[in-house]
Amino acid sequence: MAEETKVTLKMGLIAAAVASLLVMIGGAIWNQQGRLVVLETNYGHLCTSLNEIQTSQDKTFSALMEVRDNQIRLQRMEKR
Repeated sequence: MAEETKVTLKMGLIAAAVASLLVMIGGAIWNQQGRLVVLETNYGHLCTSLNEIQTSQDKTFSALMEVRDNQIRLQRMEKR
């Protein structure tokens, strides 16, 4: 083999280190992407839950206002 085509131990180690670094960076990016997907999913569930809570609060407030109005009507009827 020609001297130019021989891969020395030093070049092999450098290539392995670069490849390992690229795999590590790729894995970190992949892992972060997975975490972002989980965060987006959790955010969607949180928004849905908050909307349900708001709807529930609105219904509760409406019911309380109706009870209050009925109490006022009853008090007026008792005064007559």
